[in-house]
Amino acid sequence: MIRSPLLEAVPGSIHGFGTRVEWVPPPPPELSQPAQLAPTLEALGAPGARVAMLNQIHGAQVLRADPAGPLWPVGPGDALVCTVPGVVVYVRVADCTPILLVGPRGVAAVHAGWRGTAAGVLQAAVERLLDWSGQRPEDLRAAVGPSAGPCCYEVGPEVVEGLARHAPLELFLHERPGRRPTVDVAAVNLHVLHTLGIQAERLPHCTVCDPGFHSWRRDGALAGRQAAFVGLWP
Repeated sequence: MIRSPLLEAVPGSIHGFGTRVEWVPPPPPELSQPAQLAPTLEALGAPGARVAMLNQIHGAQVLRADPAGPLWPVGPGDALVCTVPGVVVYVRVADCTPILLVGPRGVAAVHAGWRGTAAGVLQAAVERLLDWSGQRPEDLRAAVGPSAGPCCYEVGPEVVEGLARHAPLELFLHERPGRRPTVDVAAVNLHVLHTLGIQAERLPHCTVCDPGFHSWRRDGALAGRQAAFVGLWP
């Protein structure tokens, strides 16, 4: 489990970016059970926590984890906010960018692939988290987790066009003469966080070239998933 030093400094919260070591149930949610996450919750430091997750759709829909409603899954979306202590929320990734937002009165887990990033999922998640928790941007800390890096993430023009809505080309586009360019989706999201006035850090590792992570680009349909977890913990 990988921790962000920035997030660890927020009292009353827990978080972790999983690797292929920490097993997570595969989608769809109906084929898995929260109890299967027990060993991972132990590693996270949240034994016995209630767990909430999404039916991820590569969009910009933000949902709220309410213990009085469904948690497995909460519904279709790509960002999950929680303002209740004792509930851990998470998103699953295999090259897409996981982002965790932490404040003293609310947290969020965001699944930001290139489509979600282009659609503004991170901006939407921040807006909903601030609204539902009564926090300010300066109250939040954010960590951008391991994802497909610019060393490996070769794309077409539609990806570049979508990401350019949110960050200058020089921040994320890597041109390669005679070959398709690569992009740095994590850098786009880090730029968005800084633009919104949120203190943030980026964790290293490319999920494609580091065998310690699951990767759709590397393994195709055989790829598993790692997950990013966050919660307020009493």
